[in-house]
Order: sequence, then C-alpha cells, then structure tokens
Amino acid sequence: MHALVDVRTREILDVGRGVIDIGPHVWLGRRSSILAGAQIGAGSIVGLGSVVTKGTIPPNSLAVGAPARVIREGITWSRAETHVDADATRYLDGGLW
Repeated sequence: MHALVDVRTREILDVGRGVIDIGPHVWLGRRSSILAGAQIGAGSIVGLGSVVTKGTIPPNSLAVGAPARVIREGITWSRAETHVDADATRYLDGGLW
C-alpha cells in the first residue's frame, strides 16, 4: 500500500481506504480499474475499461461495466484458443480462492 506524504510536515495525507484482493488466474481487461475494497475471485474476468468498486466478484465470473457487474458465472479463461490449458483446468471445478 502507498500513502501520499507532505514533504514539509511528513503528514500522511491519504490513509489507505481498503485492501484490493485479486485471486489467482484472473484476467484484467485493458484499462480496467480496481478500487480499494474490491475482491475478485479466482478464474474471473474483468472486461475492458471496467471499474470494480468495493465489493466482491465471485470466482469464475465475468464482470463488465462502470461500475462492474457480474453478467455471467461459471466460466474461466484459457490462454489457448483451441483447448483448455493446464492453468485453466485448475479452476474449472469451483476454482481456488
């Protein structure tokens, strides 16, 4: 976590508001923003330009929009286009959190 500090007074100006928790095997789309207090479950996908505010994206979900909302559950992603790769296989049966 980082804080903004006044160089003259050494006062901390911006105290952290919350932890961001991102599970394993999560795909964050380009220009997505994850705000303090957000949790993203294992094997999930956050769409292009989405903004995840405080709250939880369940494991194996697709979330899109600003603010992000879950539009599909029970999915994961694979690097390979023609088959499910070894990393994705670990998250097919409920995921690891």
